[in-house]
Amino acid sequence: MPAPVRPVQQRRVLTGAFVSYFFDAMGMSYLALSLPDILREFGISKAQGGLLNSAMLLGMGVSSMLVGRISDKYGRKKALLFSLALFIVFAGSVFFVRAWVAFFCFNFCSGLGLGGIWSCSAALINETWPAGERGKASAIVMSAGQLGMMFTTVLALHILRTAGWRYLYLTAFAALLAVFYLLRFVDESPVWLQSRQQESAGRTGGAAFSALFQPGLRTYTLAATTMSAFAFIATWGINTWLPTYLVRERGLDDYRKTFFLLICYGCQFAGQQVFGRVSDQIGRRRTIGLLMTAAALVLTCFALTENYCLSLVLGGLVYFFNAFAGLAGAYFPELFPTEVRSTGAGFCFNTGRGISAVSPYVMGGLAARYNLQVSLLLCAAFFLLAPQFLRVLPAGGPADEKKFL
Repeated sequence: MPAPVRPVQQRRVLTGAFVSYFFDAMGMSYLALSLPDILREFGISKAQGGLLNSAMLLGMGVSSMLVGRISDKYGRKKALLFSLALFIVFAGSVFFVRAWVAFFCFNFCSGLGLGGIWSCSAALINETWPAGERGKASAIVMSAGQLGMMFTTVLALHILRTAGWRYLYLTAFAALLAVFYLLRFVDESPVWLQSRQQESAGRTGGAAFSALFQPGLRTYTLAATTMSAFAFIATWGINTWLPTYLVRERGLDDYRKTFFLLICYGCQFAGQQVFGRVSDQIGRRRTIGLLMTAAALVLTCFALTENYCLSLVLGGLVYFFNAFAGLAGAYFPELFPTEVRSTGAGFCFNTGRGISAVSPYVMGGLAARYNLQVSLLLCAAFFLLAPQFLRVLPAGGPADEKKFL
């Protein structure tokens, strides 16, 4: 067993992962907030606009194989720094694009970095925090996503009106702050270091990517990936098109739209905190199942109502119950042994996000043919289907301590 991690280093890992994911969320927010302006400037359809987000999600899917292997072979910290560098360079360079094809390629490359940030952060938290506190720690890190989205939403309100959408992408260079913090204060995972020492001594071999599909792990890999894909098809359908839906089909001005989104993101932040701690008590599997079922039911009601005040309450509840990403950060690393932990957790989470790349495009196509209300109802159906794959997975958390250490 590795030596216990000092509390000060646990806090530093938590802070480093939190700051990294804050900028990760900023990067995932840029397109949704800028999309109405981008559609006008490039003269493209809603479906083509959705494809730009699909490019980013495809990059996240590929990151599970690229960054995940870097993390398992060279270390969690180095892979996290590499991921941040990819995001900074390619998201920041969107400022210069003048063609849709170039925009697509840059979004794909920035997606590689965004997906890697999640998988490396999740592995670091899993390997430095005890099982009884991982849900809480992971929820704190993932809640940085909501803070990042809230910050970017307020930032966009001013930047889009005064400077234009391109300047919003320039804020990606602020993620250098996370790079400096990681270099200065965060140590490599002691569990990963011990695993590499054992491998050097000839006691273990470096596990290949194919290990995820060997008996004993194959069922976990396939079920978690499919559940992740269904959950993210719903999530990205909402995140990509909700700002446009509020403007074009609900008739909200920029200030009311911003207020609506801030309420939603604030509720999601609260949900991450609440349900991360709940999962430490009753298990990850049960908590995830309850949350996605509740999100499906509330989203259906949200899509069918036209009352602004009721919509605000229901929209906030949809985001409150959509805490899957935070729980997956604690749950998925627990499914895999150390030598493939980052690859396995990243594959399930980010391949799910990669598969969900069809969502912005399909939802945009449905919106063009019918309306965005139909798209939201389809998202609710995917939320309802996702937890069906939990049946073959372990409970997770302290309730299921047969862990690979």
